[in-house]
Amino acid sequence: MMGVINRDQVRDSLQIQRELDGKSKHELIGTLMIQKGWLNQRQVAAILVAQKRYRKQQADSAPSGQGAEDTDQAGGKVEKLGHFELLKRVGEGSMGAVFRARNTQNDQIVALKVLPKNLASDQEFLERFKREVKTLEQLSHPNIVAFHGSGQLGGYWYLAMEFVYGESLSLRLQREKHLPETEGLRIACDIARALAHAHGKALIHRDIKPENVLIAQDGAVKVTDFGLAKSQEDSSKLTAVGLSIGTPYYLSPEQAIGSESVDHRADLYSLGVTLFHLLTGRVPFDDQSSTRVMVMHVQQPPPDPRSINGAISRSTAQFILRLMSKDPVMRPQTANEVVEILQKLMRGEQLEPAIAAARKADGTPWTRFKAWLRWFFGMQT
Repeated sequence: MMGVINRDQVRDSLQIQRELDGKSKHELIGTLMIQKGWLNQRQVAAILVAQKRYRKQQADSAPSGQGAEDTDQAGGKVEKLGHFELLKRVGEGSMGAVFRARNTQNDQIVALKVLPKNLASDQEFLERFKREVKTLEQLSHPNIVAFHGSGQLGGYWYLAMEFVYGESLSLRLQREKHLPETEGLRIACDIARALAHAHGKALIHRDIKPENVLIAQDGAVKVTDFGLAKSQEDSSKLTAVGLSIGTPYYLSPEQAIGSESVDHRADLYSLGVTLFHLLTGRVPFDDQSSTRVMVMHVQQPPPDPRSINGAISRSTAQFILRLMSKDPVMRPQTANEVVEILQKLMRGEQLEPAIAAARKADGTPWTRFKAWLRWFFGMQT
């Protein structure tokens, strides 16, 4: 919930702990996470404090309307939050649980994100939650989950969104490993359309990744989780606890170094990493240490996607690498431009030579070093 470690790293740490227990070599889970380079001492200490507070308030953590419970026709208990009947917990995010819920006023099924009392009492979590509400209120696009309202009741804050019958892009990748080029391009194009709409409202998503893209049963693509989104006009410095904004594997170089000059082009870089993953079955930079992954984003050229999957067309591979240019100036400058290029690629058209030339220029060590200097000194000012 604090955003300092991902679910896979937690699972791996638990597995290591179980293996050590089997050898009578018990080790604290926090110690293992530090040894793996996933957390530092300060983060573990912060987690232990938050964990103690969370457990102390566990009695209040299961939402119910007015502190009471109704009973359904079968005699089972039905949890409610106001006029929302909570049907099933379907996810767990950095700011609480997500439920499949029914709006009893209009019988509409929604995805209800609930910020529990213990997090609502934390000003930073509450401000982030309010920011997501404010962001979704401004957005209305077929490729973005629709906003259905928000509220606060009995110490719980909630956000109602369109419920997408389908799965996340991340789950699909786990099942299929990688996607055919035409399908990957189609999904990336719809994500770019969603970004074009958000960027038109001066909003940056800042956390584009397969986990935050839903694929409906009819194939529709929906971008979700605007909890880290920020207006380009917003000068506040609300960040994830103990971590650069965004997920390390899909993070833009400018986000990795904490630059204050992050703009909409950071989303285009993350889209490039996502498309790389869709077509190759792996992320371009991978390491057990999140810090080393971020350093790779800043300093190391990404591998050619064709070196991993030779079936990828040369034009598509070149475009992915252009999206992942270290210097934002070398990337496409708008999401609309990305949509146009992806449409050309889907039609099998060759891209202009300028794209390959731009990628070559961006790939020189001197160019990357100059870009890094610009970001570094921009961060210091």
